[in-house]
Amino acid sequence: MIKNQPVRHYSVDLTAGKKRSSSSTDNLGFKGSFEQRDDNMRLTFDGKYDYETSNSLKKTHKYLLNPGADYFFQPQLFWRNKVDYAQDFMASDYKNIDLSSGVGYSLYDTAELRVEFIALAGLKRTYFKETEGLELFLGDRQSLDFRHVQLEWDLRYLWPQSSFEVFSEGSYLKPVNQPVSFIKFGHEVNLSSGLHYYLTERIRLSFSVDFDWSKIDAVLNQGLIISADSRDLHQKLSIGAKF
Repeated sequence: MIKNQPVRHYSVDLTAGKKRSSSSTDNLGFKGSFEQRDDNMRLTFDGKYDYETSNSLKKTHKYLLNPGADYFFQPQLFWRNKVDYAQDFMASDYKNIDLSSGVGYSLYDTAELRVEFIALAGLKRTYFKETEGLELFLGDRQSLDFRHVQLEWDLRYLWPQSSFEVFSEGSYLKPVNQPVSFIKFGHEVNLSSGLHYYLTERIRLSFSVDFDWSKIDAVLNQGLIISADSRDLHQKLSIGAKF
């Protein structure tokens, strides 16, 4: 039996822009992905970098790395192991490391259409900076561990006989424990949806809406709850290539 040759896919997208209104905004973003698939194994790696200033003051500075491996029991059923490493230089929760594992199902995975859903469970460790007032909630702790369940999806569709491809990928994470009583971690949503337009077979323009939301409440004495949500919504126009 001759083993099939591995199938590899690469993509890179670059975003850069300036906005001049009541405020002056500059942004730079980079996103890259790698995927290799053979008969029973799929290896993936995603990386993302965002940098933004407003009126010459740094507003966003963060990056995200996502290595993963899928083992296929059947053509459609697979087991996923992955790591999410996020570094945010502007947030008090400056570093997040998430180890997760779970089962996935691929309804379709062709050059024109991908529909996949993955149910995962894992552990997220969040590290905090020494921020004034934060020690009231954390004491001497520098990190918190959250066990969680998570749903991921990857949807792509290349419109027949056209240069347009629509996509939506993201995750919904729900903690199953609260390590300290003063902080309630509700959920985390990461979503990227949009449209690719292929100028050539490889080169493409992309428009996407990226939404990141961490639902967090600070619970004070006498049951007073203060929202400490982190929300980030960006509309991006990028140029990139897929190989």
